[in-house]
Amino acid sequence: MQADEIRVRQQGQVVWMALAQLVATRLWLGGAVSPRRDGALIARLCALVRACALPAPLVVLVDGFAGVCHAGAAAGARHGGVGSAAAR
Repeated sequence: MQADEIRVRQQGQVVWMALAQLVATRLWLGGAVSPRRDGALIARLCALVRACALPAPLVVLVDGFAGVCHAGAAAGARHGGVGSAAAR
């Protein structure tokens, strides 16, 4: 699964769109839009992804945005530590 946020310019305003996609099949799992790039935006996206996932552990790698870590913890994810997955 790959998730990312993009900044979208609309007429007279800017919003953030968070999207999640299953890379192997290119299946879109969900998306959320918010005027701010914050934990609430990521929490909504995590809820959509969790609804699509099997009831099993879900590995989530993040790019350093703190909102992802807080939203993941709220969705039941555990923090695995700092560093790349390949380094472990």
